[in-house]
Amino acid sequence: MGSATAVMHLLGRGNWWLPDWLDRRLPHLHVEGHTDYYQPKPTPETPRSLAAVR
Repeated sequence: MGSATAVMHLLGRGNWWLPDWLDRRLPHLHVEGHTDYYQPKPTPETPRSLAAVR
Protein backbone atom coordinates (compact mmCIF):
# COMPACT_ATOMS: atom_id res chain seq x y z
CA MET A 1 0.00 0.00 0.00
CA GLY A 2 2.90 2.33 0.67
CA SER A 3 4.20 2.01 -2.87
CA ALA A 4 0.83 3.08 -4.30
CA THR A 5 0.78 6.27 -2.25
CA ALA A 6 4.44 6.96 -3.16
CA VAL A 7 3.67 6.66 -6.88
CA MET A 8 0.64 8.91 -6.45
CA HIS A 9 2.84 11.48 -4.75
CA LEU A 10 5.41 11.32 -7.56
CA LEU A 11 2.76 11.74 -10.27
CA GLY A 12 1.20 14.75 -8.53
CA ARG A 13 -1.59 16.37 -10.54
CA GLY A 14 -0.88 14.01 -13.45
CA ASN A 15 -2.22 11.24 -11.25
CA TRP A 16 -5.75 12.58 -11.81
CA TRP A 17 -5.42 13.26 -15.55
CA LEU A 18 -8.29 11.89 -17.61
CA PRO A 19 -8.59 11.92 -21.42
CA ASP A 20 -11.24 14.33 -22.71
CA TRP A 21 -13.18 11.63 -24.52
CA LEU A 22 -13.42 9.59 -21.32
CA ASP A 23 -14.37 12.65 -19.25
CA ARG A 24 -17.31 13.27 -21.58
CA ARG A 25 -18.47 9.64 -21.30
CA LEU A 26 -18.35 9.37 -17.50
CA PRO A 27 -21.15 10.87 -15.38
CA HIS A 28 -20.25 13.94 -13.33
CA LEU A 29 -20.95 13.00 -9.72
CA HIS A 30 -20.97 15.67 -7.04
CA VAL A 31 -20.76 14.06 -3.64
CA GLU A 32 -20.72 17.12 -1.41
CA GLY A 33 -23.16 20.02 -1.22
CA HIS A 34 -24.92 22.23 -3.74
CA THR A 35 -27.57 19.66 -4.61
CA ASP A 36 -30.04 22.37 -5.65
CA TYR A 37 -27.55 23.56 -8.27
CA TYR A 38 -27.34 20.13 -9.92
CA GLN A 39 -31.04 19.29 -9.84
CA PRO A 40 -32.94 19.61 -13.13
CA LYS A 41 -35.04 22.74 -13.39
CA PRO A 42 -38.74 22.08 -12.86
CA THR A 43 -40.89 22.47 -15.93
CA PRO A 44 -43.65 25.06 -15.61
CA GLU A 45 -47.05 23.51 -15.23
CA THR A 46 -49.39 24.33 -18.09
CA PRO A 47 -52.79 25.65 -17.06
CA ARG A 48 -55.57 23.21 -17.78
CA SER A 49 -58.82 24.38 -19.24
CA LEU A 50 -62.14 23.42 -17.69
CA ALA A 51 -63.03 21.47 -20.83
CA ALA A 52 -60.08 19.13 -20.25
CA VAL A 53 -61.20 18.43 -16.67
CA ARG A 54 -64.73 17.39 -17.57
